[in-house]
Amino acid sequence: LNSDHCLDNPRCLPIKLIENNELENRPTSCEEPAQVTINETPLLLRAISCTCPGKGHPKDNARIYQIPEEDVDYWRSIKKGQYRSDGRINHDLQHPLPRVSDLIGFVTSGAYHLGEGRGVANGFIDAKAASKLSTRDLLIRNVGSNTYRVVEWNYINV
Repeated sequence: LNSDHCLDNPRCLPIKLIENNELENRPTSCEEPAQVTINETPLLLRAISCTCPGKGHPKDNARIYQIPEEDVDYWRSIKKGQYRSDGRINHDLQHPLPRVSDLIGFVTSGAYHLGEGRGVANGFIDAKAASKLSTRDLLIRNVGSNTYRVVEWNYINV
């Protein structure tokens, strides 16, 4: 959307899709009211695709979270699988939960891919948060669920 168009339309939220890791630094003035700042500053997004290496699949409107730095090693071990003494995957573990501030995006389309034999999803994440990520792993939580799944993500070139 054109941000000029959104200034004329009060129901429009300015969103700008970022390509090729380009981030715009737009200074915002603290002297302006918050509503003016929100309407004039577009939300910078990146299109991504995700694949679930393990069990489960993302669904439409699922939440995408960044993994907190202090929990990266734990979630990597979950991705590889933590097994019980009988050789089965242990699903009864207490996982560290991401904070609300770790929410960076949403899945727009998610399903089980029969050709790949695993869950796949497309979505959008905050471009600034994406540029700061130290890993290619994210957490996805489906709507109405309290289960977090580790997914691998890549940019979609648009």
